[in-house]
Amino acid sequence: WMQQSVRMVCACFLTEHLNIHWVEGAKWFHNCLVDADLAINSMMWQNAGKSGLDQWNFTMDPTGKAQDPDGTYICRWVPELSKLPSGHVHAPWLAAPGVLTAAGVDLGSTYPQRVVTEDLLALRQHNASALRASRALHADQWSDGRGYDLVIAPKGSTTSVDGKKVVLFTTPVLRKLGGHGGDQQGEAVESELLEGEERAVGDAVGARQRVSVVARASHGSVRGLR
Repeated sequence: WMQQSVRMVCACFLTEHLNIHWVEGAKWFHNCLVDADLAINSMMWQNAGKSGLDQWNFTMDPTGKAQDPDGTYICRWVPELSKLPSGHVHAPWLAAPGVLTAAGVDLGSTYPQRVVTEDLLALRQHNASALRASRALHADQWSDGRGYDLVIAPKGSTTSVDGKKVVLFTTPVLRKLGGHGGDQQGEAVESELLEGEERAVGDAVGARQRVSVVARASHGSVRGLR
């Protein structure tokens, strides 16, 4: 079992920083979580991967500073770091060698080295740029001209537009189509998303309560598209 915010941190890190397909994360969670639910798990991961019906309009700091500012959660569940000063718990690789030694932390031995060493913001911007470039390839068919995604509503999913294209919410960082040409706007939006992380997490948790909207999206059909 994992706390909700930790699940979202994992999803953002996998899709936005490691640039790994959301399906891989969905499969792993479904295999490991004791409360795994096919519809909810698929919906949340698809939205994290910026290809769902309700794309996440926020990002999560993979170091956990916003969610766990004093490191209490980390120290409880990662006891290898519990003796570090609170200022170094979120990023032990930045601590001085003497501080690590005093806390019994040996990077690469008692605690693993980082998966990536690149700047996290740069990694996220690279991912967004790649997504914009990919979406631009079919913008004439699957974008409404404002940068919003379009999808064909499956039979039985609506009361009036079955079989027709409907507009989906699309996160601002992806609405400007193209590759590197959209980076300047994308960087500004990224900063806004990071600053509003705490507020947006509450919205994302609320999205779980609206799961009926996409209860069968993972199987290619939607029952309650509104």
